[in-house]
Amino acid sequence: MVSYFIEIYTKNENYIEFTEQFRWNVMPQIIKNKNVSSAHFYTPYQNQEAVQSDQQPPCLALELNCKTVAKIELILQLILDSEWFVFPEGYSATHQVFEKIKYPCFGALYPQKRDAKISYVVRYSRPILDEKKFVEFYLTHHPQILAHMPAIKNILCYVPLDWDDCLNFPNSDYIVGNEVVFDSLEHLNLALKSNARKRAREDMMANPIRSGPVTHFTFKRDDFE
Repeated sequence: MVSYFIEIYTKNENYIEFTEQFRWNVMPQIIKNKNVSSAHFYTPYQNQEAVQSDQQPPCLALELNCKTVAKIELILQLILDSEWFVFPEGYSATHQVFEKIKYPCFGALYPQKRDAKISYVVRYSRPILDEKKFVEFYLTHHPQILAHMPAIKNILCYVPLDWDDCLNFPNSDYIVGNEVVFDSLEHLNLALKSNARKRAREDMMANPIRSGPVTHFTFKRDDFE
């Protein structure tokens, strides 16, 4: 599966009206397109102080899933032609296309459907000494440890893909992304205090390549399928 992410930023504290208009006016237009397998609407969890936050989160992140990069490019051309991603003054966006990789949680043979609504999203960015080596180590170690977190529902990683950008927003410039999913903030906080989280931090230290900038944000996710 191929995932397109756009993250929208603003310093406007009254952004809720913008996100709600986007939810009810733009999302229905996107999801009815036959090239879109699913769309997911992320808004920052209001209690950000309860978890680690490296910077101001986006006021809205949107994920579009298609079967191929070509289908992503088709839907983005439609978005451009329809002017759905024309934002008010004071708003900006970055975006990127990824291969989505799903991992099973401990005790499961296969990844489960992503139904739980709290997504803890981590993104690793450039600059980094050896991007390829860092990502290879990360994908073969880190998700397998996160699978042992208590009450975890889903583990996903996102690896950047080449694509033809018709929208011309700045690239998010992530080298790898991770998302772990829980039923509630309480379950997330339990996981962040767990032995599995401690092991995950130790695993990051064991990576032969030190990470570059990294962000951690908690989102409420609404699914359109």
